[in-house]
Amino acid sequence: MSRLCSAISKHGFYLCAAYCADGTYLNEPTKYIATSLTSVSTMMQMGLPHINVLTKCDKIPNKDFLDKVSEANSCREIIED
Repeated sequence: MSRLCSAISKHGFYLCAAYCADGTYLNEPTKYIATSLTSVSTMMQMGLPHINVLTKCDKIPNKDFLDKVSEANSCREIIED
């Protein structure tokens, strides 16, 4: 995949990677951490600007927690509150 991205970039196109993660994993810390680490690993391997997208957010029962996670700058902010 990195060779493909490199070849496309050489033709003058700007690329960005979007990592879609299941938003329902916010309720299960181990799955959410695994998803986050997979995202970071993908970002490092691809070497592209990266956007993380939470999908299925309508299925999360605790909307206040979702707001807190989406506005946080770090995990520490989520844990301390």
